[in-house]
Amino acid sequence: MTKERDLVKVWIRRCIGGLHTVRRLPAFTPLWLVARAALIAVVYLVVHCAGWRDYASFLSGTTTAGGGFNNPHAFMGVFYIACHFAFVLLAPVLLLTAGMQWALIALATRRKSYSRNAHDARAYRPSRVASD
Repeated sequence: MTKERDLVKVWIRRCIGGLHTVRRLPAFTPLWLVARAALIAVVYLVVHCAGWRDYASFLSGTTTAGGGFNNPHAFMGVFYIACHFAFVLLAPVLLLTAGMQWALIALATRRKSYSRNAHDARAYRPSRVASD
């Protein structure tokens, strides 16, 4: 039992260390965007697996637990819906943006290296000698 508990502690420390690394990424880089999309996916997965989907029934005017909308179940339903919309609408946009940024960065560095090599090749090309 203690060995399993130690493994869980090590896993939690690694996850927290990974989150600390993600937090230090420069903003709006492709890796930062992918990390935010992954964070949204993980939060949605946790909320969905916790069963908070059942509490989103207030959209149709029904509540699962009595007491109206002044209870924690209403918060759970609103949070689930916010996570669902973030997962469905925001995460794909973040991933597409990251892909386009990565492609543009790759294209720009490729063009830069190509133009530098072409410039160097023109500079060191032997000049034509006019034949008499």
